[in-house]
Amino acid sequence: MRVNDSEPLRSPTEIRNRTVDEYIAQSLEQLRISLDLLKLRVPRTWGWIDYRAYVMDPDGHIVGRFDLMCADDATAKLRAELLADHEVIELWQGFRRVARFEPTLIVPALEAT
Repeated sequence: MRVNDSEPLRSPTEIRNRTVDEYIAQSLEQLRISLDLLKLRVPRTWGWIDYRAYVMDPDGHIVGRFDLMCADDATAKLRAELLADHEVIELWQGFRRVARFEPTLIVPALEAT
């Protein structure tokens, strides 16, 4: 483990891990900013609707769920799309599938380098 950032990197794996960590930190910051902007743009006078963003495995099975409360489909789609960095996300409102988002595949592209 390095004591500080001035030490040279030890291996390609460490470089890749650091790059992935920086990408994740950047993605989380973008998500925070997007959510802050959504709070400002969505009128509070509208009713809130329950949505579910399901994380899907390659076989099409649900492996996780995020509960979202949004004013409308467009807002729910924006929030669910931000979750699709690494996995397939399906957005549902009750029994109605609203959208499906494929992963952006940025991290596997970084790992290939």
